Amino acid sequence: MAKYQKVKRNKNIYSSRRRCPTWLRILLFLVIMVAVGFFGGKLLLDAWNDAKRNYQSSTLESSSSNGSQEISSSSQESVDSEPESSQAPETNNRVNGVMMPQDILLDSTRQPAYFQQLKQQGQTAVIVNLKDDHGTIYYQSENLMANTYDAIVENAVDLSVLCQDIIDAGLTPIARIHTLKDAVVSRVAEDTTYLYYGQSGTAWLDNAKNAGGKTWLNPYKQNTKSYIAHLTAEITSAGFKRVILASLEYPGKDSAVMGIANESLSRLEALATLYTQVKSEAERNQATVAIEMSAEVFFGVNDVNYNGNPALIGADELAVIFDANILKQNETIPVLQNNLTGDFAGAIRVMKQDLEVDGTKVIPVFLSTQAEQYNSYLQQASGDLDYYVID
Repeated sequence: MAKYQKVKRNKNIYSSRRRCPTWLRILLFLVIMVAVGFFGGKLLLDAWNDAKRNYQSSTLESSSSNGSQEISSSSQESVDSEPESSQAPETNNRVNGVMMPQDILLDSTRQPAYFQQLKQQGQTAVIVNLKDDHGTIYYQSENLMANTYDAIVENAVDLSVLCQDIIDAGLTPIARIHTLKDAVVSRVAEDTTYLYYGQSGTAWLDNAKNAGGKTWLNPYKQNTKSYIAHLTAEITSAGFKRVILASLEYPGKDSAVMGIANESLSRLEALATLYTQVKSEAERNQATVAIEMSAEVFFGVNDVNYNGNPALIGADELAVIFDANILKQNETIPVLQNNLTGDFAGAIRVMKQDLEVDGTKVIPVFLSTQAEQYNSYLQQASGDLDYYVID
């Protein structure tokens, strides 16, 4: 067996290969450098451009964010810097109104001076009596019965013009109409009035004819309800947002011979049904309807004309008339004891609180002939209570 001998490699094992010429190595080196320069430069350039775009993008977003903040800040500064006078002034919704005399109502030339006088006196509203307790209508109504039975006064006013004139004068227009106390339409329209019990075709009178007895509208009759509801629709369509219903009651002289013609409803329910129909028409024009009554009736004294307390009907508002002459005869009313000459305003506030809990607004009404007697009360009430003064 041959003996293993260590191989000594003192030289490169590839030294026996043929070496590349120097000029070729130089050329190869130059080609490699050019290639590296071209492709490496392109890669560097792309990397630079990417970095540049990323920087610009981040800078743009930062600028946009800062710009939005600046715009928001600028807008806020603009809002904050607006003068207070540019904001809508606070409005005083308190209403204290006086009834317009009928002669001024029918004479438009006198109205501007009258409205100006009310403003100077501190009044905020004017009450317009558009249908009186006889049944006469003072505006140009298109109601068929009103025109057929000559209920409209000869020189009736244009209701829309009147309402707008009141508003332009800076006052609130309030309409007032008598409802069932009406001797015009009821006198000639059998389907609206009371008939003598058991006597068809004979209208019932509240007194002897030779003593001035008059007919009344009957709330049980559908034509009566339609008549008052249609008048209310005309009034509220013209711009009046408050309507006061006066004489929503039965004749003071009840009689067994006064034919109701329908006993399916109580008398108070019949009044409530009429009110509901009237209110429905008013609500179409975003208006409210108040029931006018005396303070003694409100407090449950002498309510024979209603056969119940009309405050229970559920009206939007109650216009309660405070007649000093009548109230002094009923000093047994708890809330009025010792208050007629003292804290009368306090008594009315108690009354208002009792009712407004149920969502009904109570508005004190004073007679113009007694306004001086309530002067001190009116001064107390002017801060937080609405009130009316009527004739």
